[in-house]
Amino acid sequence: MKNKIFCYTTLAMAAVLLLSGCGGVGNAPSSGAQSDSADFGSETSVSFSEASAGSSGDASWEIGEIFSREWANDSGAKWIQYSIPIANTGNDDLFLSNATILLNGAGGQTVATHQYGLFCPQIIAPGETSRLCVLRMLTEAGDVVSLVPLVSAVKSPYSLVRFDVSVDCLSVDLPIQNYLMVNASGTVKNSTGTTFSSTIHVMILLFDEAGNNIGWLINDFEGLQAGESKEFSANNNLYYSGASEGTIARYEVYAFPDAEMNAG
Repeated sequence: MKNKIFCYTTLAMAAVLLLSGCGGVGNAPSSGAQSDSADFGSETSVSFSEASAGSSGDASWEIGEIFSREWANDSGAKWIQYSIPIANTGNDDLFLSNATILLNGAGGQTVATHQYGLFCPQIIAPGETSRLCVLRMLTEAGDVVSLVPLVSAVKSPYSLVRFDVSVDCLSVDLPIQNYLMVNASGTVKNSTGTTFSSTIHVMILLFDEAGNNIGWLINDFEGLQAGESKEFSANNNLYYSGASEGTIARYEVYAFPDAEMNAG
């Protein structure tokens, strides 16, 4: 099955770009086209507690509106996907160390607990927003009706480092069973003048027209010399009811070293 390929002109560090077609490559369905495969299954939105603020010493942050969905696929397996925005409301760089997310059922009971320590990005300047993105299969009984994120963050003990990154092309495969396979390739360049031996994280956040973070791509590689450029590629399934190419309206891309590994 052919796909439609989109290419982009990119900006350094966090690029926020509208999708535009390369033109003349492949055949694509019109916006809103549905897959003719098996039914996606039941899908429900998951609520969340009202936006909450947190602080630790000189650091402060706010958790914004969480985009989340829970569904059962055609084989009956239950999944949950959510994206938690965390804004730095303080005056210093903020280091996001880890988060515990409580998934609560209709009776208020906690049916699952998720723990994560990788954010996109990991260190944010005052006024910036990071996101914690999660896609997990749910093995617990009962539906999840609310999410309670408990974020641990401090005034960053590490320097904020971002690499130049270009996304040369991003392609979207046609929907198969209401899933999109999204592929991206590009180049990361270290223009900081410093060599990094730690893991380098490349993260691409995908947004729909309403501004919801509906998916993400991640690629990691080891080390980046001063002045060096490295190519990267990343792909992921975009789980979306009624999936079509029109679901992706823009993206943000970040490339940065793992702060704690680099400090070691």
